[in-house]
Amino acid sequence: MSRSASTHLLTTRICHHFRSSNRQHGSARPLTFTDLPPAIRRRIYSFIYDVRPEALYSTDNCIDVTTEKHTLCDSLPEELWETWCRLRLVSRVVAADQLPWFCSTHLIALDWMDISYLAVEESPIPSLIPSFKRLFLDLNKDSTSEDSPLPESREVPFPPRTWKQFCCRLSAIPSLVLYVDCYFTTARYAAAILGPLEDLNVSKLAVQLSDTFSPEIMEVIQSSVRKVAHRQASHKGHFRFLDLPIELRQHVLRFTDLVAPTREVLWERNEFSLYHHLDAPRLPAGRCFDQEFCSQAGNAMHPPCGCFRAPRALFLVCRIMTEDARMIFYSSNRFIITPQDHELNDTLDEMTLSVDTRALLTKAIPTKFLCCLRELDLLFDYSSFVDIDTSLLSGLIKAVHLLAQNASRLTLAVHIDMTYRPGLSPVDFAPDEDRISNCANALRQLMELFTPLRQMAAFFVFVSSMPHEGPPVEKQSLRLLEQELEQFAMGDTYDALARGKLLRRKGYCDTQDLFLL
Repeated sequence: MSRSASTHLLTTRICHHFRSSNRQHGSARPLTFTDLPPAIRRRIYSFIYDVRPEALYSTDNCIDVTTEKHTLCDSLPEELWETWCRLRLVSRVVAADQLPWFCSTHLIALDWMDISYLAVEESPIPSLIPSFKRLFLDLNKDSTSEDSPLPESREVPFPPRTWKQFCCRLSAIPSLVLYVDCYFTTARYAAAILGPLEDLNVSKLAVQLSDTFSPEIMEVIQSSVRKVAHRQASHKGHFRFLDLPIELRQHVLRFTDLVAPTREVLWERNEFSLYHHLDAPRLPAGRCFDQEFCSQAGNAMHPPCGCFRAPRALFLVCRIMTEDARMIFYSSNRFIITPQDHELNDTLDEMTLSVDTRALLTKAIPTKFLCCLRELDLLFDYSSFVDIDTSLLSGLIKAVHLLAQNASRLTLAVHIDMTYRPGLSPVDFAPDEDRISNCANALRQLMELFTPLRQMAAFFVFVSSMPHEGPPVEKQSLRLLEQELEQFAMGDTYDALARGKLLRRKGYCDTQDLFLL
């Protein structure tokens, strides 16, 4: 955009602002320049200080500096003081608004006398230092100057205390581009000048070099430039997810695939997958029953398909990321641990509870994250709790003690299938009443293992029985057995209905919820 067009656009915006403000305030108060928005005032300042840019200096021998044009301001304190005095006669608001803009927009050149003035002088001018964005520091002392207050033999053109005071004032600048031109005679002199600059919030540090610098001086200069560049890259470089607080990281991870579409996952085939209803159509892995309901297609709010798998990539980034991902995965989903596949085993010994417990401890859920669980379902079939060898329960006992570390936030549901399957148990088939009586003793032994979890949020027992040979068990008898087992584990005053048992979606064995996974 040309200058004339830009001027016309700015004038139009100013007139529009005054007209709209007059309609709003009426003629009660005349509007002034300070009533303009700050953005428009800064645009006006840019036309007032339209100084032709000049080349700063040759950058061929400068470390970490690209050739660019700058605007120099000679004798900064005197010029700013004259401008301040001139503007404050008009309005202190204009002076306080215009000078910081000038200092933040232009490159400011300071010599060693200006630095001495700004370091110790208490006036409105040093208060502008936080507004500086780009500084060019000329620290070369002119030994032939007659008005030099310092002897020629002094190595530093001003006392070290003055330099530290000036650097202390520069520490208020959030992001400073700093150019240093100084003829360093010794490495100690270079360290005294560049050392305090390393602690500032410098986004870029450039040092003018000379052919007469010794290797020791060059090493000090390069070390300071590298430190500033390294700190800038680590703090203001690319965004790193792990730099966020742990609360924000975990909040972001809850929007990933770590949280299953229906928050219920099943351990099967050595990996976690969605827990599907028994009557749902099952297709080979990698094939969706309906693409409209495919979880990988982003339709996670619909009844999901079998494509969901735990995102292993989030578990393989690094140790911190793995712990965060697992903590969210295990605390945000409902986990269902089922017995082993009956068809793959021929002996009863392989169907004992210890097999399921080992899957719970070693394959399904690491012991370190058992205390992170919020919802856990354990499924036991007929052969899992009848005639259990107590020596094989050490794994489950260990798991219960780990769950007890954070039991106040745990909801545990135990699903028991009392269905008799011929050939899988040595117990002879008995009438319903006798079968319940025979199973009750084994179930009490199983419930006794969960007594350390009496402080958990809720505990539910679901008992089901499907007929294979003979009539099914009456549901009323099963409900009474469930209540007896719940009170046996949690205490005589425990009421599962008050904890929301009726609202709890039932489990693997007895359900009519078509969307239960």
